Amino acid sequence: MNFSRFSILLFVCLYVFFANNLYANDRGICTGDSENVVCLKNNFDELSKNHKDAYYKILNVSARKASKCESLNDVAGFLGLSNINATRRNAEFNEYFGEVVENIVIKNIKCFLDASLMLDDPTLKNLIYTLKHPLFVDDNKITAEFRKYKTKKKYSKITNMYFGR
Repeated sequence: MNFSRFSILLFVCLYVFFANNLYANDRGICTGDSENVVCLKNNFDELSKNHKDAYYKILNVSARKASKCESLNDVAGFLGLSNINATRRNAEFNEYFGEVVENIVIKNIKCFLDASLMLDDPTLKNLIYTLKHPLFVDDNKITAEFRKYKTKKKYSKITNMYFGR
């Protein structure tokens, strides 16, 4: 008799556990209005491991928006992912992030600098670190772009970080 009660109790517990997990995965995270770079930043581990479709969609859309430089908020949002680049051991993300950021600097340094002004110091420091160790663009090209704005007071905080002052 005890075995059958235990079996029933075990079955009920397992059913509740799996039903709850299925429901949680069914509703997803970062969907609808929250399908954006902020949600990606806040739920990076969960998305990159368990919700790959949403992860790649948000990451790619954010990268495209940042690359177009139509909105400084979109660019700053994407650049803010540098904190993930610095703290996570996700080589695929780090490479993708590096490639997008390096190309933004080469193609539109002013947009990059203006968006970078919107970042806090730790995020900016992580971003500069990414650019000091480029994977896709020759570091001389990146340095040349920063040199163009080295004497502009507006960007001195960023250029000083880049040039190590």
